[in-house]
Amino acid sequence: MDPTRKVGSFTATTKRDGGASVIEWRILGNVVYLKSNTPGLPGTKDKPWRRINQAESANLAEGFDGAKMANPLAQATSVQRTNARHFTGTFDTAAVAKALSLPTPTSSSSPAPAPTVAFTADLDDQGRLTRYHLDVPRAKGGTYPMDLTYSDFDTPVTVQAPPTDQVAGTTGT
Repeated sequence: MDPTRKVGSFTATTKRDGGASVIEWRILGNVVYLKSNTPGLPGTKDKPWRRINQAESANLAEGFDGAKMANPLAQATSVQRTNARHFTGTFDTAAVAKALSLPTPTSSSSPAPAPTVAFTADLDDQGRLTRYHLDVPRAKGGTYPMDLTYSDFDTPVTVQAPPTDQVAGTTGT
C-alpha cells in the first residue's frame, strides 16, 4: 500500500466456520474493488469483481492504511521483548477499539469483553514492523484474530483496476 498515493492491493484471509474466506482488494485513490469467495458478497463467476461506490470507498480506502492498522501498538501495555525482534504484550480493550475506529465493547456485551487483549509483534533487522497479531475486540463481546504482515518496504506500488468486463456493481459515481 502506498498511503501517499492511496494505491495498493492486498488479500485478506479469514478463517471461519471451518473454512476460509478470501477477499482480494485493489485500491486506486478513492475507488475500491473487491473479489471474494465469501458467500453473500456480491460478484458472480462471470463478474467476480465488485466496484464499491465512492461514498463507501473513501472510508474503506482510509481504513487500509497500514500505519493506521498499526495504531494500536502505541496503546500497548505490559510489553515484553522476548528476543531482539519479537515482542508480546496487551492492549486495553477500549483503547484498541478506538485506535482501529471500531465500536467499543461494553460491559453489557455477551460475553463481556476482557479488560485487555493480547498481541505479538516482529521487527526486521532494520527495526521495521513486519508482522503483528492482535485479538480484536468485538462490539458484542469476545475477540477475533487479526494478523498483519508488512513487507516490500520502499518498493514502488503498481495496481491496475480489474478488467471492466469482470466488474459487477456500481459505476462509482
